[in-house]
Amino acid sequence: MAALFRIRLKIYLICILVLTTAPKHVNASDAVAKDEQWGMAVNVHDMNGCQANIDIDQQKFSAQLPEMIESGLFNKRLDPEAGNSAFHYLANIFSVELFKEIIPKVMRSVKNESCHFSYSYISTDQYGNDDKKPMFSFDFSQSTYQKINWDRFDPDNVRTVSKQFSVSPEFNELVQQESFSVLIMLKN
Repeated sequence: MAALFRIRLKIYLICILVLTTAPKHVNASDAVAKDEQWGMAVNVHDMNGCQANIDIDQQKFSAQLPEMIESGLFNKRLDPEAGNSAFHYLANIFSVELFKEIIPKVMRSVKNESCHFSYSYISTDQYGNDDKKPMFSFDFSQSTYQKINWDRFDPDNVRTVSKQFSVSPEFNELVQQESFSVLIMLKN
């Protein structure tokens, strides 16, 4: 009985967390235009199969978080310092929100039947060098791309409509750890 209560409480807290930190309706084209400024770089290679590498620079992202909050991408009650204390959680939300812009842009630009999307974040190691770590990856086909009504598509559904969606266990663990701290931050 206690285990069931804990599971229900966790689901409730996660629902509150998602509802209070979910991005407001922002012109996603504006967000993509600023993606490099906000620390996201998209590189597509179409030589021997399509590969889209999306990297989020932790330092740039964290420095630009106040602007992202002001633009409405994140809840205005979010502490601008959250980029340092809850980067993984916020980078996850940021990435998912931009699925609706990045996936179509890539799929329109390539000739391949499918493309592999690989998301990573770049932090700084103890020596001051870039340390690239995986977030998640998936394959997206042209046929799936064509089926989607992108104006009404919920970007969370990429997890179910793409093939081989995989989340790095380490990244997932960090997102889970930080979700509670964001909840507390928004509650205060």
